Amino acid sequence: MSIDPIRQHPPTAPGDSSTQVRRTRPSSPSPVPAEKPDSIALSPEAQQLQEARRQELLERIRQRLAHGFYSQPEVLRTVAERIADELTGSR
Repeated sequence: MSIDPIRQHPPTAPGDSSTQVRRTRPSSPSPVPAEKPDSIALSPEAQQLQEARRQELLERIRQRLAHGFYSQPEVLRTVAERIADELTGSR
C-alpha cells in the first residue's frame, strides 16, 4: 500500500539551495494575553434619562391598570399570546 503526500515538492538536486525546503521545528506557542472583557459605562446624565424614562413607563402602566385597560378581552388575549410565545420561544 502506498500513501501519496498531499503536496508534492519538485525533486531537488543535492546542494541546490534555491529549491530546498527547510524544515523547522514548530516553536512553542506564545502566551495569549488575557482578553479584556467588553464593558460600557453610562454617564450620569444618561442614567438620569434612563431612570426618568422608566418612571414614565411605570406611571403609564399604573394609569392603564387604574382605568381597566388590561381587563379588556383583546388586551388579555394579546398578553396571553405574548406570554405563551415567550415561554415556548416561538418568536
